[in-house]
Amino acid sequence: MGWPRLLGILADELRIDWLRAQILDELEAMEALLAGEDLEQIRDERERGVAAALDRLPTIRPEETLEEARARQAELDGCELLWRIESALAPDTRLRAGLGQLEDLEESLAVAAGGTPLSVVELIGVAELCRVAALLDELLQRAGAEDHRDPRDGIGLEALRLRILGAGEDEDEQDEDEGRLPRLPGLLAELDRCIERRPPTGDGEPRIAGAASPALDQARKQIRSRRQALQARAERQLRSPGFAEALRDAYWTERDGRVVFPVRSDALGVVRSEGAIIHGSSSSGHTFFVEPSALVEDNNGLREAELQAAEEERKVLARLSAAVAEHGARLRRMQRAAVEIDLVAARLAFGEPFDAVGPELVDDDQKVDPEHDEPRPAIQLIAARHPSMLLDGVEVVPNDIILDRGHGLVVSGPNAGGKTVALKTLGLCALMAAAGLRLPCRRARLPLFRRLITDVGDDQSLTANLSTFSAHISHVLAALRWATEDGAGTLVLLDEVAVGTDPEQGAALAEAILITLADAGATAMVTTHYDRLKLLASNDPRFHNAAVGFDLQRMRPTFRLSLGIPGSSSAIAVARRLGMPESVLTRAQEILGDQGVRVDELLRDIEAERVTLARTRERLEREQQRLTARDKEVRVRETRVLEGVRSRKAKAYVAAAEQLRALERELKERRKTLRESAPAHVDAMPTRGELSADARKTLEVHREAEARESADRSPEDRVEARALAVGDKVRVRSMKQDGEVVALVGSPPRKATVQLALLRTTVAIDDLAPLRPEPTSLGKRRVKGVKAAPVFDFRASVTAQAATHFGPDAVPIKTSVDNVCDLRGERFEDAQDRVADFVAEALARDQDVILIRHGHGGGALRKAVRDCLGRLANVR
Repeated sequence: MGWPRLLGILADELRIDWLRAQILDELEAMEALLAGEDLEQIRDERERGVAAALDRLPTIRPEETLEEARARQAELDGCELLWRIESALAPDTRLRAGLGQLEDLEESLAVAAGGTPLSVVELIGVAELCRVAALLDELLQRAGAEDHRDPRDGIGLEALRLRILGAGEDEDEQDEDEGRLPRLPGLLAELDRCIERRPPTGDGEPRIAGAASPALDQARKQIRSRRQALQARAERQLRSPGFAEALRDAYWTERDGRVVFPVRSDALGVVRSEGAIIHGSSSSGHTFFVEPSALVEDNNGLREAELQAAEEERKVLARLSAAVAEHGARLRRMQRAAVEIDLVAARLAFGEPFDAVGPELVDDDQKVDPEHDEPRPAIQLIAARHPSMLLDGVEVVPNDIILDRGHGLVVSGPNAGGKTVALKTLGLCALMAAAGLRLPCRRARLPLFRRLITDVGDDQSLTANLSTFSAHISHVLAALRWATEDGAGTLVLLDEVAVGTDPEQGAALAEAILITLADAGATAMVTTHYDRLKLLASNDPRFHNAAVGFDLQRMRPTFRLSLGIPGSSSAIAVARRLGMPESVLTRAQEILGDQGVRVDELLRDIEAERVTLARTRERLEREQQRLTARDKEVRVRETRVLEGVRSRKAKAYVAAAEQLRALERELKERRKTLRESAPAHVDAMPTRGELSADARKTLEVHREAEARESADRSPEDRVEARALAVGDKVRVRSMKQDGEVVALVGSPPRKATVQLALLRTTVAIDDLAPLRPEPTSLGKRRVKGVKAAPVFDFRASVTAQAATHFGPDAVPIKTSVDNVCDLRGERFEDAQDRVADFVAEALARDQDVILIRHGHGGGALRKAVRDCLGRLANVR
């Protein structure tokens, strides 16, 4: 199946070096066990070893419960949220960069707990762990304080928090840290203060800083002072009379931390007589390294100062190690948290190269689509691709794998056509979903399988005395055993089921195996060449056919999985492609007989027809999407126009109301003035109610007049509701505009929706008048008789143009829905998109000639088509 290899690729995404090395070692041991040849003798040992290896890798093994598997998937959403928050922080706060600096501190913490001082490097590892834990805790707190608009972020953050904090850990520790990741800022500050990572002097190795202890600082000052005095005395010794002549060369060096001089062997007696001490000799014995008596005191003083500094360093290390031991439990939690976030981040990064998606993990209660109230298959892998092949850079044909739990999928077709790839794709996707990995699909829906039984490849073994058939049967027995114990949780993948024996008996045995698995509730996917299994779907609704295709024109497999139809093995076609002599192929066809050949040809014809229908469906779906987008655009434009009209009406209404109020105020003022000057005249004026009654009477008179005018209107000015149809040209009387009927309301129609120049409006049928064409200027003028022009020979014209463009041997092509792209009526941008898509489809079908219809008119569409074709390299 390639599962250990996928885990190895996942391990490469880890930032913690020691964790990556540990996982790779465990995977190597597991692969060695799985590759054992003596199956009968080592089966139990191998199963125990694999289980132990998996137990040591608990964070990347497939989960066995639906809740845990869903939590693993949700953790990826939480990790994405952390990375989004981290991207807004300063560059020096990158968590994954800090993870790369961590060391395994488990042994160091045990040593510190025993009272043994830690080394400087180990203390640096503790400091880095404290730093990473602080960053991680800050990210978690920032993420928790955000308002999560996407519910998946909140669910994912909670799942990630549980994984990092360690659900089920020591409750006392969790209570002490208030449910948060421990932080040790005091310990981190003390370690940073006391450790010099890049000392200005010495060999550049990290050391205890002088600021860690006044006594240590004083001892190091003594070392520098005494070293300077020793070096000055050594320089004077080089120039002293008598001693300089005894030297091999004029220099001094150090042996065991003491300053010595290279003295010739023949002059050794001279310097020894003065009390010099010999510390060693060269390999040839001609040179001795001698410490003069004048330097003994200075060497001893330097050595004493160095021992004093070492003692002070040991005290500082002991003090820091005791602090580390005091926080040992918290540090272990911090290390576990760092390991967990690194593993989650690696799982997230694993799916990024192939734009993986999180699967919907379902149970038996989710068989019905809540939106459409329709049954949904448990397994829906849409545009699924083999993950290992993708990571290897292989171009993989995406396929849909759709199957219900407890059903069987029988895949048939030619050899090397992709049957096994489809089989492995389902198996790896099932494992990845359970292990918290995203899947290389456009959309994925899966149940959780607790047992995955596979039989892929040939496991025959000479040492175990297993034939091909026996090896296959051993795997089938395991599948039957697990299916009996846990049918719904078992997925069985069998490549070439029951092969390696008599074909008739093998086919019957294969059918019995599949039926037994289905009866137990197991889900199965098998590949086969047995015709008996291809017929199983017609007799039992629990089984379904699928086929991988073979392109007879190119003489190669298509690697496209087609659901619902059986596939032809195309053995003769494949043999022809591989170079089998034609005489052998002809004889094979004669032996097979007409019926066998016709069945094979019929299956291939069905496949070709299915491909054509699939392409037509894809084209219609794109067309539907294009029309939907256009309709949406028109509706948006119409809404904007109507909103503008309503806005203008509202503004006019507000202005009129304001004007009316102003007039009322003015009228009140005038009435008040008149009442003061001529009260009798004011009382004789009509009241407001009388004026309103007069206005209503006037309006009623106008309405009656309009009704009489409508009744007296000639039949030519009326539109018959039953005769009105979509597409008719009409005039909207109330708006005095012409338009086209685009919809009718009611039966018979009472209203009509009319597309005017700038907007679409719905009006009553009575408000419409037929739009008659303008009379021509000819009228009844008689036209002089003229000689009729000869009939235009369209076919001859086309033939002549074809000869000009394609040569004199050009012949007409047969047009069909596959080679004609009709753009008439399309818009400029839509036409260019359709041309590009149609050319790409034609190239995929190996078509040499296609026909594009753009119509006549202003020439804009023709120019757009030619511009688009001119940019395509494969078109001439």
